[in-house]
Amino acid sequence: MKCLFCQQNLKEKMNFLYLFKNNNTFLCEKCQYNLKLKKTKIGNFTHFYFSDYQKSKKIIYKIKYTLDVEKAKIFQSLLNNFFKKNNYDIITVCPTNKTRLAIRGFNHVEIILDICKIHYQNIFYQKYREKRATMTKKRTYDDFFIFEKYKELIAKSHSILIIDDILTSGKTLLSLAREVKKINNNIEISFLTLAKTAPK
Repeated sequence: MKCLFCQQNLKEKMNFLYLFKNNNTFLCEKCQYNLKLKKTKIGNFTHFYFSDYQKSKKIIYKIKYTLDVEKAKIFQSLLNNFFKKNNYDIITVCPTNKTRLAIRGFNHVEIILDICKIHYQNIFYQKYREKRATMTKKRTYDDFFIFEKYKELIAKSHSILIIDDILTSGKTLLSLAREVKKINNNIEISFLTLAKTAPK
C-alpha cells in the first residue's frame, strides 16, 4: 500500500496508523504533517491553506486536468474538519471562465466540494482571463462580476468564504473580495486554498 500523496510505500502492519482521519485515505506520517491547516493574511483578509504548492502540485495537477477523484479525496477529511470548526453565511468558489470550462469540462474545486458534500454557491462569473503566470505584473485586479440574483444575499450576510485551488500572487482572490465589498463593505471575507506558492 502506498501513501496517496507522495506514493511512498506504507508498511502493511502499520496500516491503521496511516488511516487519515478515519476516512479511508492513507497517508504517511510526513504527509499527514505537511497537510495541516495553515493560516496567514492577504491584505486585510484571513487566508487558510493546507499545503505548500511544491509539495502538492502533482496531486493538484492530476485533479485539475485528469479529474483524478481518488486524489481529490485526499482533501476530503481536511475540508470536512475545517467546516466543522468554521461557519460562513456564504461559501463560494473562484469562477472558471466559460472557455476553459468548455475545454476542461469541469471545475475541479467544485468537484472536490461535491465529494465532501459541502454546499456552495457560484456567485461570481468572468469573461476570458489569461493564465495567472502569463498576466502582466502591472495589473492590480482581475475583472470579475457577481450575478445579480446573489447581490441581496451578500448585502444581508455577515461572512463569506471564497475557495480556490492555489494562491499565487493573491490578485484573483483580492479581486473577488473587492467585488463583494462593493455590495457589503462590512462583510467578513476569508479565503481557503488547497495550496500556497512560496513567496519570490
